[in-house]
Amino acid sequence: MKLGVPLITFASVILAVHSVAEPLSLEDMGARVLVITAHPDDAEMYCGGTIHALTALGTHVSLLITTTGDAGGSCGNETGACTREKLAYLRANEALAGAAILGLAAEDVAQLGFHDGSVTSASSRDAIVEGIAAHARGFQPTSVVTFFQGPDWDAPPMRGLWPYAWDDLGFHPDHQGNMQGDA
Repeated sequence: MKLGVPLITFASVILAVHSVAEPLSLEDMGARVLVITAHPDDAEMYCGGTIHALTALGTHVSLLITTTGDAGGSCGNETGACTREKLAYLRANEALAGAAILGLAAEDVAQLGFHDGSVTSASSRDAIVEGIAAHARGFQPTSVVTFFQGPDWDAPPMRGLWPYAWDDLGFHPDHQGNMQGDA
């Protein structure tokens, strides 16, 4: 999918913070920034500071999450079985709470609702791409922030990134599948 807007990757944000790449200008990102993540906690972990800075500047930020987060984590302090449905519900609420702290309104957070692990599935691919495209068409972003398509998994991380491993830069299969749909 081609959006015709600048694509800024989480890795470029991390690299800029660690002086490995040129600093990013938040003002150059434009008035409407779309952040696309695979899981409910990805935005906070990978670019929460950037989102907060953008919203503080008055930039309209929309967060699109492709999965429900139903396969990772626990149900907190509760005892008993933690079903995928319950975990997805908790993670959706956590995503809304985290987004509010970063300056996003609830209506600026959308989930496509795919199960964790399904982003790379061929059977989900077209629906995910269409979901991302529909959201982007409706929001009309000036820039998109997302994962980047990774290099060889066996290659060591780029010099200067230590202590980060490739996984820290978004090389989870759902993250990579998400990027293939974003690009």
